[in-house]
Amino acid sequence: MSIQLRAHHLVDLLLYNDKKTMKKRISLGLIILIPIVQLIAQVQIYGRIVDKETKEPVVYANVFFESNQGRGAISNQLGAFLIKIYDQDRADQLIISQIGYENYRLSLKELQTDSLLIQMKPSFHQLENGCPVIKT
Repeated sequence: MSIQLRAHHLVDLLLYNDKKTMKKRISLGLIILIPIVQLIAQVQIYGRIVDKETKEPVVYANVFFESNQGRGAISNQLGAFLIKIYDQDRADQLIISQIGYENYRLSLKELQTDSLLIQMKPSFHQLENGCPVIKT
């Protein structure tokens, strides 16, 4: 009986160690897997912003998320920008703004490509004395 009891304790001890090892392995696997899933769940969108009439680049335009205006990008001298979009951003809209242009809104739900050409419409108004005024 004593041998059976000791064997039973030995089996319990081995199983306990296996459970502990298994927990460590699962934890390590999750630590490695979560960043990989996040990388897969993101898309980089390349865009180019031009004037709708002249086709010239719109430089230093602001590109940001409607729900998080602190996250975004600015177009360069060629009107180009690069922004990361995650799965949770798909319900949001990108807003592109620049002085002298009407704001451009882009729904990310219907976005089917990772390359965009955005044509911004100039926004000028005439005063009574004939001087043009930029509407912001």
